[in-house]
Amino acid sequence: MGNDPNDTNRRGDPNEQDEPADRSDAGTPDDDAALERVTERLREMTEKVEHLTMGIESRDVIGQAKGILMERYGLTGEQAFEVLVSVSSTTNLKLRQIAVDLVVTRTLPGLPEQ
Repeated sequence: MGNDPNDTNRRGDPNEQDEPADRSDAGTPDDDAALERVTERLREMTEKVEHLTMGIESRDVIGQAKGILMERYGLTGEQAFEVLVSVSSTTNLKLRQIAVDLVVTRTLPGLPEQ
């Protein structure tokens, strides 16, 4: 290396200048492929988190609906769940939707109100 304190060249040749990085050519095909893999993995993980979050919310509302049926009709948890499954099957609606409807409206199609 030269004795010039302003020389930023680390190869020791004072006549050779470092070239600035060209940002337009920064991504090599390997970098692009790696970024694509990471982006896809992030998308998959985001979907999984959304799915798990929905599952937790569904479990909570189904538990609330079971509690309403247990209190109202004196059922066990298993019996209350069977009622929800039965109503879901006969109405062709998802179990989660049946549970939400029961929690919100306090009514369930096909069951007498008490």
